[in-house]
Amino acid sequence: MIKETQPECLLSIYKQRNSCVGDTMGQCENNREEEISLKTIFDTLSSPKRHWLIMEISDRSAADEIKLNEICKRMQEQSEFIEIYHCHLPVLDENGIIHWDRETDIVESGPYFEDAVSVLEQFVYQEEG
Repeated sequence: MIKETQPECLLSIYKQRNSCVGDTMGQCENNREEEISLKTIFDTLSSPKRHWLIMEISDRSAADEIKLNEICKRMQEQSEFIEIYHCHLPVLDENGIIHWDRETDIVESGPYFEDAVSVLEQFVYQEEG
């Protein structure tokens, strides 16, 4: 079950748990030229359907080529697929969580994918284990 929590609350909790992190993700563990803000991460992760997409992608091997139809084949309603395709995938792609090639419908992890997985594991899925 996915907990519904406001992004602003998650932001303050994340900062408390990860004292080395200021207002951006990844300051301690890497040397990215650009960093994603915590607000952007939490805004991007505000949808349970995006949680599901990220966890579906993270369950697959990084070397695997992930086709969109493989990720979405468990959806029973076409309206769910349309929502994922037109709403959630573009947001994840624009914010660097995933890279989505619209011509081939191949999805792979983006530069901030591991940050998103880390946030989901710490705040959303911690009570399920």
